[in-house]
Amino acid sequence: MSGPGWSNVLCGVWPDKHRSVDNRFLITDYQRYPSIFTLAKRARPQIRTALFANWGPIGERILALDSIDHRVSLQDTKNDEPQTVACVETLAHDPLIDLVFYYIGNVDEVGHALGFHRAVPGYIAAIESADALVARVIEAVKARATYLSEDWLIIVVTDHGGTIDLSHGRDIVEHRMIPFIVSGAAAAKGRIVGTVNQVDVAATALTHLNIEQLRAWDLDSHAVGLAADSGRAMMLERNLVCNGDAELSSPAAEPAGNRGVAGWRDIGAVSTLAYGAHADFPTAQTIGAPSRGASFMFGGEAGESRIEQRIDLATLAHEIDADHVSFDLRGWLGGFAQQRDLAWIELEWLDEHDGVVGRAELRAVTLEDRTAATGGDAVTMFIERSVNGAVPALSRAATLTLRFERSEGVCDGYADEISLVLHALSKPIPGVTP
Repeated sequence: MSGPGWSNVLCGVWPDKHRSVDNRFLITDYQRYPSIFTLAKRARPQIRTALFANWGPIGERILALDSIDHRVSLQDTKNDEPQTVACVETLAHDPLIDLVFYYIGNVDEVGHALGFHRAVPGYIAAIESADALVARVIEAVKARATYLSEDWLIIVVTDHGGTIDLSHGRDIVEHRMIPFIVSGAAAAKGRIVGTVNQVDVAATALTHLNIEQLRAWDLDSHAVGLAADSGRAMMLERNLVCNGDAELSSPAAEPAGNRGVAGWRDIGAVSTLAYGAHADFPTAQTIGAPSRGASFMFGGEAGESRIEQRIDLATLAHEIDADHVSFDLRGWLGGFAQQRDLAWIELEWLDEHDGVVGRAELRAVTLEDRTAATGGDAVTMFIERSVNGAVPALSRAATLTLRFERSEGVCDGYADEISLVLHALSKPIPGVTP
């Protein structure tokens, strides 16, 4: 929905934090989790910002508390001309502008009237009209007298998908899937292959503005689509899993809370929890990773749940095809006392067409495993699993799926300290599919 969607985009956190769950905005927490406009001004008070939107709740609800230098907040989503003109004029006359949010509303109006589908001519026409408006704004950026000394990054995103039945807001792929485009000299070229979420707009923009993302902000956001993060040096001898240790943002306060897991495609009830937050869950004294942080992941209130993360390997294509790259996948997995709940990790190596060219797995730590590890007592604990081998030839991406399955109650399958590290080899090694 639009309220939660644009809150995700502008605030860089999921609804369990900003608390906007529909378009009524009955209970929100934009004071604790303000938008990127407020965060940018806190870090750099002199920064110049602008808002141009014709869906009123963006300016009057989500951004109501923000100090914005140029504010055009209208309520006529069928007419995108006024905010477009205002945006173009501001770009032409304010040489110090740094951060701009520009919104187009009519595509959504047409989708609700005719259907959100590429087979609907009127819907396609509305998208083409929106493209022309975006082109006017981009041309205004390029026409700035200071353009050659500036470094603009343009991020294109929307709040939701939709279907032919004139609706959106259901938990289906067609309603969740959105475009995400990062463009500019600082952007990586080609298709974004890695996992990307609405909330990542905030960190991507802040990173481009050279504004440090403070931990106190508790964002669920990380930068994506930037060239500086996509080179060969960023792919080797470092953990490629984003938030594999559940430390990127704050955990849920209690097991019943479903906190979105930052950096992952979160499907279902998987959540994070602090060690010691509840008597029936792991504590700081629970056997596990010696260097772990404050939080871990668990399956939540569902029979089966999972989170996924895709990693782009295209930078290493030549070396991978020459059998010059190996991998090391590790994770600490566990469970609770006498319960049989499980967590395990599946790794798939994908070619450029998303075909599977290899697989590996960190198998679940079972009740029997925990009993054997302690010499007869089934205790709450984590056990490290690992697998390594050669990255299969033709691999262009890796997909990690962390799966959970419960036997009773809340799912007490646990996971922490997940890592995938690639190593460059001086000579080929025998191909292995673990």
